[in-house]
Amino acid sequence: MLRPRFKRAGWAIVMSLVFAANLALTGCAATPTQAVPDWETQSDLIMVVIDDPRSERRKRGNSGPGYSARLSYEDDPILRRATTEIASHYSLAVLEQWPLKNLKVHCFVVAKPSAEVLRALRADSRVRWVQPFNQFLTQSVADGKPRTSNNSVMLRFATQIVERGKGVRIAVVDTSADQSHPDFAGSSLVAANFAGQRGQPKTETHGTAVVGLIAATANSANGLSALASEAEVRILRACWQIGGGRGKCNTLTLALAFDAAIDLEPDILNLSLTGRSDRVLEELLSVLLDKGTLVVAAYDDKRPPAERFPSPQAGVIYAYGAADGWLTSESTLGNVFVAPRQALSLAPMGGYGLFSGHSIATPQIVAMAASLMHRHPGADRPEIQAHLADWLTKE
Repeated sequence: MLRPRFKRAGWAIVMSLVFAANLALTGCAATPTQAVPDWETQSDLIMVVIDDPRSERRKRGNSGPGYSARLSYEDDPILRRATTEIASHYSLAVLEQWPLKNLKVHCFVVAKPSAEVLRALRADSRVRWVQPFNQFLTQSVADGKPRTSNNSVMLRFATQIVERGKGVRIAVVDTSADQSHPDFAGSSLVAANFAGQRGQPKTETHGTAVVGLIAATANSANGLSALASEAEVRILRACWQIGGGRGKCNTLTLALAFDAAIDLEPDILNLSLTGRSDRVLEELLSVLLDKGTLVVAAYDDKRPPAERFPSPQAGVIYAYGAADGWLTSESTLGNVFVAPRQALSLAPMGGYGLFSGHSIATPQIVAMAASLMHRHPGADRPEIQAHLADWLTKE
């Protein structure tokens, strides 16, 4: 069941703590932008996951969100000793390390060793698991060429469902959104940064467009008003902008954002990104799903379901952006929902733009789900999915 709406004080307090800790960790950068760390440009990296050996008090009390969350633990001799002991035993150089408090594990990244060392690591009783260090991409791009798109479902929904997501908590894991846009003036937005100062934190396109389709409130005759303009939106920046306005993320940045999202307990999680299956992210997502969060992820055209992140499971649905706005054959499985592939949304610096892709379908489905949660308080995830399916298949 979805949680009663709403523990407003708890949501606000937790988010303020996330934001304050994040600001303390990332606000000391000397320059407004920075390059991706050299080690991340290596193509063959692995991540080693071990149990967090510290006491429960130290695990919970010392943690802090943010891309540099590990700084809160850097002087902890217990963690340092546990990592160094394993790395030294196998002659590995630790490139990065960080704890995940909600999984009670500690992770560190190394260059992929020989097959013999890799087998030994996997068999080591001190090691929970070993996995690739993965890269992820957002799917939508700015698109200046209008296409024929059937928006009748969305228009009908907007005219017949008047609820705008009041009291619904939405977490958006993406690039940053330009919160200074005039059409966000009436929205409830708070942001936390898990990607540091890389990219363009204040003027990124993808997150601005995604959040705009969820929470924009028209403040002029030319403005946009989204279906969930009354929802409480928390922007968890785990991706940074690369060429073409797309966003790039990795196992580290996403893990830190998901770890923080668990504490926030959102009703809906927007994932306008895709990538290969990733165990640590799946483990974190399982905790969110157990707490009742509905996860809406961009459909992945390039991978079969078993190889996608997030993998198909109860509580996860996929948003498919279609030019004709109708269902695909996979929708019979009950986990694929179709919305227009192309939409007008907000752009940085007070602008507007046309965007296209499955990533753009995702916030439209999220906004519809938030509106339905507002209309049907206390409905569980299957009921919300049934309402969504009903609206999206109506003639």
